[in-house]
Amino acid sequence: MAALSTILEVAREIMREHKKPMHVNDIAEQAVSSARNLNMTAEAFSGKLASALSAHVKTKKPVFLRVKDPKKGTNKKGVYRLKRQIQQAITARVDVPPARQAVSWKGRRVRRNERVAFLGVQRIAHDR
Repeated sequence: MAALSTILEVAREIMREHKKPMHVNDIAEQAVSSARNLNMTAEAFSGKLASALSAHVKTKKPVFLRVKDPKKGTNKKGVYRLKRQIQQAITARVDVPPARQAVSWKGRRVRRNERVAFLGVQRIAHDR
């Protein structure tokens, strides 16, 4: 993942704290109230954040996404959310023995629970 600009890092931290989609102006207000506004006014921070988010959403692997308006089918203006990150679970390698083979009544080898059709009659081969 490419490194985010400072203003986008601030927005990501704020949105992680609130855990919901937010408007650019709301993010700017939170940044000013928590002194993370990079020495800008709320209006200046909001404007720079809006342009940075707009450009970032168009990249190949964005961290932020626009929020759709379900009634209109378009994006809500100035509202963004964090993209869900898939956390890779730590998995231990477990050796699973191969499935046992069962022999059908005609001598044909089939897998467990595979349906065998012969003369229009279906039979299920079971483990014994």
